[in-house]
Amino acid sequence: MNVTPLFSVVINTYNYAHYLRECIDSALNQTWPNVEVVVVDDGSTDNTREVVLSYGDRLNAIFQANGGQGSAVNAGFAACRGEWVIFLDADDKLHPDTVEVVMEAARVATSNVQYYLKVIDDASVDTGIRLPTRPMHEGDLRKVVALFRYYNSPPSSGNAYSRVFLQQVLPMPPEKWRISADAYLILAAPFYGFIDCVKRPLASYRRHGGGASDGGTRDLAGLRKFVHKELTKEIKRELYVRTVINSHRYLLQMRTYMSPTYCKYLLMDCELNREKFTINERIEILSQVFICAARWPNYEFTHRVMFIIWCLTAMLLPLNWLTKFAARTMLPHWRSKGRLNRVWQQPMQQPTD
Repeated sequence: MNVTPLFSVVINTYNYAHYLRECIDSALNQTWPNVEVVVVDDGSTDNTREVVLSYGDRLNAIFQANGGQGSAVNAGFAACRGEWVIFLDADDKLHPDTVEVVMEAARVATSNVQYYLKVIDDASVDTGIRLPTRPMHEGDLRKVVALFRYYNSPPSSGNAYSRVFLQQVLPMPPEKWRISADAYLILAAPFYGFIDCVKRPLASYRRHGGGASDGGTRDLAGLRKFVHKELTKEIKRELYVRTVINSHRYLLQMRTYMSPTYCKYLLMDCELNREKFTINERIEILSQVFICAARWPNYEFTHRVMFIIWCLTAMLLPLNWLTKFAARTMLPHWRSKGRLNRVWQQPMQQPTD
């Protein structure tokens, strides 16, 4: 007798009661017949508890003191039992057939099934943007991650992980992953199995004013703070991936390359604090820019050229102009009004609905 595998949707929430009911309903109303929903309230101070308790025994509720995203992921995985797991952000929502399509795409050797996300606004209206904007990488990506510490993937809600993989990497260190805990799983997954992709959107990703990341301030002190914060994230990502790679000895001798994002923030840190960097250090950073432009996967010729133009412009501008330039071009492309940034961020290929 065939038994339908259990699938778990773990919802992590912190003060997102306004969106939470829509999120929970999307998980409960899947076409796949065997789905469990786990909600982890990470110390919310709004009416999240009331919303969660209103569902009764239709879901498994966990209430804990605020420990950050990594802590919530750990708690949710410990409580769920599914063979496959989606960690769904509380302001996002699944499409009705998400789990069914994921289970059709999953293979025994797969650690992560990725799918595109529709970007919606506060009112759940489709903005027409798809994430990621460029085609996702798939297959055996160990060498890609070893070389570039990156592969093209969607945010947390666009990933479904096998329990076999998760059991090997969780729990994660919660104090190190209070935010961006999805990076921990996304970057580790290629070393424990294949990455498979569904070539259409299976969930909606909400873009609103309450997100954790922001930038583009025209104030010099604020811009320095923003660049330092983002550069710290990139350094942490690099250190984590190096730790993962070190556990796979056949990859140890491979050279690694800086990502475009890492190059941008390192370059901006250098230009905003020119007195701290020698001319040789600036030349070394510029050489990394050209290496990154030449080597980076999934970039068309236009993207490589625009990336070099952006970096050269940042290096040549005087400080007062650099602040204005950064304010217009370092914002996410859906919010920026800078023509240069819009051209640079043009997607190579939009996935179909």
